[in-house]
Amino acid sequence: MATQGVVFDTITVPTTLRNKSTITLINQSDENGATLTIEGQATNISLGAGQTLELSASTGFTLPDIAITGTDFVIDIITS
Repeated sequence: MATQGVVFDTITVPTTLRNKSTITLINQSDENGATLTIEGQATNISLGAGQTLELSASTGFTLPDIAITGTDFVIDIITS
């Protein structure tokens, strides 16, 4: 059976995630949050200090582009 690759990364600057099937975001910052903007959506998601967010696309699909912005944040990301 084929396995799907998983990537671990840490970001500290604004980044856009593209062509991902699953995303787990873990905000490691003690005080600072980050803002997630999802392509094609009018509203944003705030990821507060210490919060975690998981997003998964349906089988055979990828998530829309997700821009992560803010200042002085540290976010661990697990993607596939």
